Amino acid sequence: MRNPLPGIVATLLLAAGCTTAEDVSLREPVSASADALTEEECDEYADPLFGNCNEPVDRDSCQSIDWDMHREPTGDYACFGYKPDLDVCRNCNRLNLPNTVYSLCKNKQYMDCLMNGHLDNHGALCFVTSIEDIDAHLTYVTPREACYYRQQTGTWPPQCPTELACPSPCECTGGTDHLGNPVSASCGQSVCGADYQSYDCVQGQWIATGGACGGSCQCTGGTDYLGNPVSASCGQSVCGADYQFYGCVQGQWVATGSACGGSGG
Repeated sequence: MRNPLPGIVATLLLAAGCTTAEDVSLREPVSASADALTEEECDEYADPLFGNCNEPVDRDSCQSIDWDMHREPTGDYACFGYKPDLDVCRNCNRLNLPNTVYSLCKNKQYMDCLMNGHLDNHGALCFVTSIEDIDAHLTYVTPREACYYRQQTGTWPPQCPTELACPSPCECTGGTDHLGNPVSASCGQSVCGADYQSYDCVQGQWIATGGACGGSCQCTGGTDYLGNPVSASCGQSVCGADYQFYGCVQGQWVATGSACGGSGG
């Protein structure tokens, strides 16, 4: 019996990587403009870059906020940048605040908490999008963050280390679809697996969505080890009349090679 898509995991990559700050309210451009961000352009924009923000940035306040991280990072990086770059960053972990609490001021507060050293388990701040690829027009969050960092420190924010693979090609491989064909997908795509369940490609891993796909899949006309007529849905197994297990795969009974039923031979 062919296994469904491999590598299904409840958590994303275990390698040390990034905690990402993402604009969950505004839309980042899919690709950066040729009008790249410069120091002069940052200086031309009116302050404050994030509006009149008064979020507290003392240690207790920073530590008390639920930043909604999917896993605890260990010695890694807090990553910023355009959403398409974050999406293909295998080692970046997502930081998503609910829309009910998100605002530009939350972005600023998170940066201040990081730069003041008040988030001990969030790693160092870095950008997955290079300064040369950031659009100069401050209608989106990433340019504001880059300029704010420069205003506060006198330097551009550091680029994320290359060994983090941020960004890197994001692809899931080694799967089998519901037609029995080898399958791969880019991050963000979905496929129908050999078990007739839908799988998403997320940060290089196949993640089951819980949804059925591929139409009905059933094996009929079988006889179990008790002599009863039997049918099964794809992905199920039964003990056959010869006391061997059979799996239902793509509408066909396929012997697994395992004995069953307490007899046979």
